[in-house]
Amino acid sequence: METLKLGVGFVLFIAGVLYFYAPKLISGINNILRDFCFNERTVLLYHKKIAVILISLSFIALYMGSTAIHYQLKPKPKSDPIDSNRLAAMDLYYKGDYRGSLRKTYWVLSNKPNDQWALVHLGCVYEMLDENQKAVEMWERVLAIYPENKIAKRSLVKLKGMEAKSGKRATRK
Repeated sequence: METLKLGVGFVLFIAGVLYFYAPKLISGINNILRDFCFNERTVLLYHKKIAVILISLSFIALYMGSTAIHYQLKPKPKSDPIDSNRLAAMDLYYKGDYRGSLRKTYWVLSNKPNDQWALVHLGCVYEMLDENQKAVEMWERVLAIYPENKIAKRSLVKLKGMEAKSGKRATRK
């Protein structure tokens, strides 16, 4: 499409220049196109006005084509595989595929061992899988690295409270 824009712009520019400097050549072309677009009187009387219009249109078309090519040549930002896997883990989590989310989150942790998001997400996933002992271990790990993490604090208190009430391993309802 950009090539077409550039081509149209180039043709319009050439036509405009020809109208300025070679009106007799345009008259010859007009003899061929007379039945479709022009008559000789129009070409001879208004050749400068038509030239200005054609050159103006050519600049517009050339500008459109060159900016489109410029944006195509601009390098696209590379996506971060860690962010992509975080996004995939969240997507799987919200779709209910907790095991898939777990795999993606472990991939993030294998590349960034103390990633706060991944550690917190693992705690949430373990809770959803009713693996509360692993969840408690994960929340303790989060608090050991990030002592101010409010999610880990609340979740740990909730899980330990559930264990204390039941006197055994807590289960999620």
